[in-house]
Order: sequence, then C-alpha cells, then structure tokens
Amino acid sequence: MQRIAQDAPAVVWTALYGILPLITAGASLAGVFAVTASIDFELGCLALATAVPAVLLVHSRQGHLREQWHTARKAESDSLGVAHEVLGLQRTVTSFGSGPARAAPAPSSRMRRSLFSTSPRAQSM
Repeated sequence: MQRIAQDAPAVVWTALYGILPLITAGASLAGVFAVTASIDFELGCLALATAVPAVLLVHSRQGHLREQWHTARKAESDSLGVAHEVLGLQRTVTSFGSGPARAAPAPSSRMRRSLFSTSPRAQSM
C-alpha cells in the first residue's frame, strides 16, 4: 500500500509535466503545418522537411547549448547587476541634489587628488 502511495505522485508528475506538454506541442506543430499547407502546399512540405532536421540538430547539441545558455545567463545577470547599481547610485545622487537638477561645481584637482589618494593623510581628512 505504501509503495502505491509513493508511486502515485510520480505518475501524476509524469502525466502533467511529461505527456501533456508533449501532446500540446505536437498539436500546435500539426496545426501550424496544416495552416501552412492550406495556404501553400509546397511551403508546408518545405517547412516539414526543414523542421525535422532542425529538431534532430537541437536534440543532438542540447548539452552544448545548455552550457552556453548558462554562460550567457550568468553574463546577463552580472551586467544587470551593474546596471541596477548604477541606477541606484544615480537615484542617490539625484535625491541629494547634486544631480542634473542642481549641477555642483567640478571638484578642483587638489580635491580630486585627496579623494582618490590612498595615503594616510588623505584618509584622515
């Protein structure tokens, strides 16, 4: 009895996330081919002839594509983090009044040196 109780969720999961999406995708693909063939039969045959090799190519290179996707996703996430940080800093600068609304005078070269210097004297100022 316990084994049946443990297997039931697996069967439900397989039906919901394995079989139903496959049936839905197949029906959608068949519908697209049917509409294309009703518009132009040769175009429908050409679409079918090119879709099968494309699916096989994607299936054969799936691991490599997934690896590249993760790399691209990481790069996108890093760049979005930088963009969020810059926008946050821009909001901070604008809200404290030294943004474009009230332009502050440019710092002098002496002030710039003291701000960006790593000497103990500059840090104590």
